[in-house]
Amino acid sequence: MRSRKTFVGTFMTLTSVLLVAVGTAGAQPATRTLYDDFGSGDLAWWKWDRGVGELEVSGGVLNISSSGKDLARTTINPSVTPNILEADVTLLATDSGGTSEAFVRLAGVFYSENPAPANPGDRTGDIFAEILIGERFEDGLQAWYQLSRITSADATADEVITSETLKLPTPLALNQPYTLKLEWDGANTFTFGVGATEEVVAGPAMQSAGTPFRRIAAGVSDDATKIGDASISATVDNVMANNVLHDDFSTGFLDSTLWNRAEQSYAVTSGGKARVTAVSGDGARAPARMCLHDQTAQYLETKVTLENSASNIEAGGQFRARIDGYFYNALFDDPAMHNGEEGDVYVQNLIREFDDGSRTASCGIDQCTNATCSTSTLLLFQNYTSMIEADTEYTLSIERTDDGRIICKLDDETQEYTILTNIYPAAVPFRRLYTRTQDANGNVSALFDDVYTDNEQPTADAGDNVTVDGGDEVTLTGMGSDNDSGIIAYMWRQTSGPDVTLTTAGAASIARGMPDNTVVVRTDSSTSVTSFTAPDVDRDEELNFELTVIDSDGGSSTDTVTVNVDDGGGGGGCTLGGDGSRDSTLLLILALLSLVHLYRRRSGITRHD
Repeated sequence: MRSRKTFVGTFMTLTSVLLVAVGTAGAQPATRTLYDDFGSGDLAWWKWDRGVGELEVSGGVLNISSSGKDLARTTINPSVTPNILEADVTLLATDSGGTSEAFVRLAGVFYSENPAPANPGDRTGDIFAEILIGERFEDGLQAWYQLSRITSADATADEVITSETLKLPTPLALNQPYTLKLEWDGANTFTFGVGATEEVVAGPAMQSAGTPFRRIAAGVSDDATKIGDASISATVDNVMANNVLHDDFSTGFLDSTLWNRAEQSYAVTSGGKARVTAVSGDGARAPARMCLHDQTAQYLETKVTLENSASNIEAGGQFRARIDGYFYNALFDDPAMHNGEEGDVYVQNLIREFDDGSRTASCGIDQCTNATCSTSTLLLFQNYTSMIEADTEYTLSIERTDDGRIICKLDDETQEYTILTNIYPAAVPFRRLYTRTQDANGNVSALFDDVYTDNEQPTADAGDNVTVDGGDEVTLTGMGSDNDSGIIAYMWRQTSGPDVTLTTAGAASIARGMPDNTVVVRTDSSTSVTSFTAPDVDRDEELNFELTVIDSDGGSSTDTVTVNVDDGGGGGGCTLGGDGSRDSTLLLILALLSLVHLYRRRSGITRHD
């Protein structure tokens, strides 16, 4: 994302910007829909780029955890790319969900099987090697290695060359340290090891250096057919690079001279808010971020609270919480003309606290002037007049209007920027929630809640209610539609009644944060079908099911359907006797009631006496 910038240009130019400060908020966007209120207690896999997890140093070890499909990871400083990487890893808890892999790994790109590309950013042909320990599918704790080739320029696709399980002399166990080893001979041969067990594997012939890096990561299988009801927690210690100690984490923080990522953690509180925390121990900029899957929303809003009880900064520093993103590109209409992030226009709406306890809120806009956005032209940076208090919730929003304005809001205070350039889709669009320390040691924790975007939600139709007999095969057909982004998945869930097993073609593993009786189908189809066998019951039962339709921008809608299961009117339950005695008893009762009624009428007794 954004790196440290060198601002060029002036604060404001009459040819590029018009700013109007307004005391009260304008109208809300035509479409404003709730994106996430974090009420599920988790970070929904279809809304966010990460799950609950942490990357934090304490007790002289690196604590690393991950849930869902997120990777908690840190990469060795790019100036150090050792041929031999080792670390002591202790698994504390693992859950593969039965259909995923939950792992800690040492990994990296070591060379390319292709000649040096004309475009330095092209990673096609890079060879990725990894040694992993964790829980695999239903096979329990294992150690395994994998060698892959990257098959796309942006490294979003790859194919496995070889993958094998290491045959260890004794089974792996939780709470036991294991030394992982990943070694490269400088040509095309790798040694993968756990403890004294090693395997030597030859890869494709080396043609060029590729885009090398070395990394430690914890994560969950990102197979496209799996959703990720999986998690892992572990510690890492005594990282060795070329047989020399790289880090034993005795400093109590992740040293930015050794690693490229600061300490960070992501959680959902019991009160239904997302807590995002970043820590710096050496004065380096320490960010923590949650990116929305809706990367092109023209409207973004959230409630944010800086937690002062969990935040501090040393002299000369500051910490902040913000929403931000690239909202348009001012230069290039044709994607083929894009030069990285050049021309993308960055908008941020933020709250800051400084080392003296003073606080401000600001709206900032600048335009990237090179491919990495390491330099930019400052278009606007304006403070709000509202006083900012500690541990107080504020509503921040950013909107790019159809008539060419950027509107930033802090509660009811509004700032407007009029765009006088062309407005094209951003080359590298994103929308995110963000916290950061800057310029000094410290940590920042912020609470985010009630995120809104302008995404039009999909529609969901779970079908009509039905009545069936026990033992019948029942098929439920759901339908979904979406006008602005497209459907990516359906989720079926039983919410009440005797448990049944849903059978759904193409079903993935259980979604993160969802009950066990949930099935997920990744598809862009307009329909989804699930089926089950109705249970045999001794009385009429009602089974309720919920269908959730998910679109590619993180939106979702839900509908319900009821299946009434008839007991068939046969035996079972309580009876008043056999061989028809129940019917005769009922007739006797009715006859007695008739006699009583006749007696009351003849005696002049009424119900009001």
